[in-house]
Amino acid sequence: MRLRQTTAFVLGSFFAIACAPKVDTAAPPAAGALKIGALHACLSPLASSGDSIGLIAMGVIDQARGNLGAAEARYRATAGTSFDMLGSPLDLTFAEGVLWVQTRPCPVPVPDEPASEVQVVEKLKTRVEPTYPRALLSVRADASVTTTIWVGADGRASRLHIDSVRVGPVGVSKRRDPGEESAERMVARVQIALQAIEDLRGHDFGAELAGKRFEWKLAYVPPKPQGDALPGASLR
Repeated sequence: MRLRQTTAFVLGSFFAIACAPKVDTAAPPAAGALKIGALHACLSPLASSGDSIGLIAMGVIDQARGNLGAAEARYRATAGTSFDMLGSPLDLTFAEGVLWVQTRPCPVPVPDEPASEVQVVEKLKTRVEPTYPRALLSVRADASVTTTIWVGADGRASRLHIDSVRVGPVGVSKRRDPGEESAERMVARVQIALQAIEDLRGHDFGAELAGKRFEWKLAYVPPKPQGDALPGASLR
């Protein structure tokens, strides 16, 4: 599968210094980009040794940096093992301008949750438009994301947490190598999660939701092959 490369995030690695990870600020991110909170020094050796959790976590980092090809190669490396890649945890938090990639073997110090009041929201004042990633047009898998949203005083998301992303079968028929479809679906799973963060983090939820916390589900549906987009699924 050839995936288009996108660059929406900038890596800010974490390193263990005096037993406390800290952000490497040697290369500040471009305006509007996100740093990535991940224990690279812990995850990279795991991936190099063939550990499935390490491979997937490093694949997530690759995708957040825009390198979908490298990510898919890591996901394919788990093929042939008993590891349930598509059922594995995907724990992403956007907080304080950082995308935190949480894993059990290499935990990161995600900032504490802000004080908030739980709210049941059935309808938003202004609709969030899910943007189907152009990079996934060669996969064309339906997907849905459930996100917990904390709304700040300005009515915009101060924190987002994603741990539920469902991706359907690949929608393009072709002969695939063993493990290729699972790897493509994992690419789609992560890319949709990253897209949901982009779609939500700049949205104006309104002053009435300031200080509230609620869950919101977005559905991502690829446009029709002839180019006519389905409702709620524009291209990016």
